[in-house]
Amino acid sequence: MTRYEFLDGLKEALLDAPADIRQENIQYYASYIEEEIGKGRTEAEVLEELGEPSWIANSIREAASGDTSADAVSYDYEEIPDTGPIYREYREETGSDGGVFTANINGKIIYLKKWMVIAICAAAAILLLLLLSFVFSAVFRVLIWLLTSPFFWIVAIALLVMGFIRSR
Repeated sequence: MTRYEFLDGLKEALLDAPADIRQENIQYYASYIEEEIGKGRTEAEVLEELGEPSWIANSIREAASGDTSADAVSYDYEEIPDTGPIYREYREETGSDGGVFTANINGKIIYLKKWMVIAICAAAAILLLLLLSFVFSAVFRVLIWLLTSPFFWIVAIALLVMGFIRSR
C-alpha cells in the first residue's frame, strides 16, 4: 500500500464522520507520514506502523462518540519524543502486540522492539559477567598475595602455636 492508497482508504472509511473531523485527520496522517519519511524511514515502515485505515477510522469514531465501553476496540495515541505520535492497536484478545515490548518507567511509556530487548539483555549479561570477573579476580589476587606473603605465614604459624598451647 502507498501513502496515497492509505489516505484514500482513510477518507473512504471516514465518509460517515463529520467533514471537519475527516479533513483534520487526513491532514494529520498525511503530515505524519511526510515527517517520518523525512526522518529517514521508508514509506512501508510508516504505513506498517500505522496499520489499516479502517482501524484508525474506528478509533476516530470511537473518540468522537466518547464510547468507552468494554466491547469497543481500544486504541491509543501517545506522544513519544523519539518517534512522534504513533498509532497502536491493543490486541487484548490475542495478547499480540506485533513484537513490541512496553515498559512504564516513572509514568512514561517506552516502546521497544524485540531486537532492542534482546540487545539490552545481552549487554546486561555481558556487563554482569565483566563485573563478576573483576570481583573474582580481585578476590583471587588478595588470596594469592596472602599465600605468598611472609606476613601471612608468620601470623598463621603464630595462630597455630597459640591454638596448640591453649588445647593443652
